Amino acid sequence: MTKVEYLAVAFEAFLNNDIDDADLRLICHSINLAYIDELIQIVENKNLPEHILMYNVQSGLAIAAYRDLTFDMTNTQPDYKLSNAAEKLRSAWKKYKC
Repeated sequence: MTKVEYLAVAFEAFLNNDIDDADLRLICHSINLAYIDELIQIVENKNLPEHILMYNVQSGLAIAAYRDLTFDMTNTQPDYKLSNAAEKLRSAWKKYKC
């Protein structure tokens, strides 16, 4: 039921022109792919553990930002942050949640 609620919020944001049709399709696809526990944390919590973001790159809710390589190869791990679709879903949730 939680995923259906997120889909409804995304659709309401689309109807109110807060997101466009491409964003709606991406958000719906991301909601479908994400595990529910991680999805709830991404949408409703401000402070996210990095492992949750790392595991949701494939769903489109997070992105990996790679740093410039150094000669000693010390900073080879990417930084993870929320994607634009996840940010739009979060703002729609804050605005339209039931």
